[in-house]
Amino acid sequence: MTSRSPATISIVAVLKPGLSAIPSYSDTGLTASTSYSYTVKAFDAAGNQSPASAAVSVTTQAAVPVPPSAGWTVFTETAPSGEGSAFTGTGTRKIYVSSSGNDSNPGTQASPKKTINAGVGLLRSGQPDWLLLKKGDIWTNECFGYFKTQHGKSATEPMLISSYGTGARPLVKVPGGAEGIGGFDNVGNDRPGDNTAVVGIEFYAHVRDPANPSYAPANCTGIRFVRPVSWFLVEDCKLSFFKDGMCSIPVALKL
Repeated sequence: MTSRSPATISIVAVLKPGLSAIPSYSDTGLTASTSYSYTVKAFDAAGNQSPASAAVSVTTQAAVPVPPSAGWTVFTETAPSGEGSAFTGTGTRKIYVSSSGNDSNPGTQASPKKTINAGVGLLRSGQPDWLLLKKGDIWTNECFGYFKTQHGKSATEPMLISSYGTGARPLVKVPGGAEGIGGFDNVGNDRPGDNTAVVGIEFYAHVRDPANPSYAPANCTGIRFVRPVSWFLVEDCKLSFFKDGMCSIPVALKL
């Protein structure tokens, strides 16, 4: 059986003849991004109980971002995964960005980057990395810019641009004359921006909003391609006041 406080779990096992160790133990119903400490005690048929073993601490993975309503794609990180600049494995690198963060931070959920540009700089080419903006936060005169080399691993292991936390979609107030996300110039044999999903982001061309006192009829595009990609997914995004919401879109763009 197990007994649990907010962050401590004790496992009590029956000691059977010839059994010197518990082969394995599986726990369920845990909270994401939470540390748990496990100890083991054993007792025999006479009720004699051993002292607790040394504690083993583990931390559960961050919650997978799930779109808010049925029918949206659910993304699963590729193992082994990790957070921020320190993670160099072959799985998903999760990069967190918050407007209250700092660009000197490693980009973990506990220590997020501040600017979108700093987060983009940690995306790797050909890897299933995730760039996650904090829900409810606002970035003014920022955008994702042109991806020159970054792209996902495949359509089933894409690079993901999405969000974390609770609240409204992250709001990206794109500067005049810029794209919310796009460019995608081919470099060598790479296809920058290929195998990428953009989910749950609000793009706002604020300079083109007639209600803005600083209104200017600048050419702004929400999502723009200048080279073809084989797979690009857009879900649950909002694009407002752009001259073109999307343009130069090649084949296999899934909306």
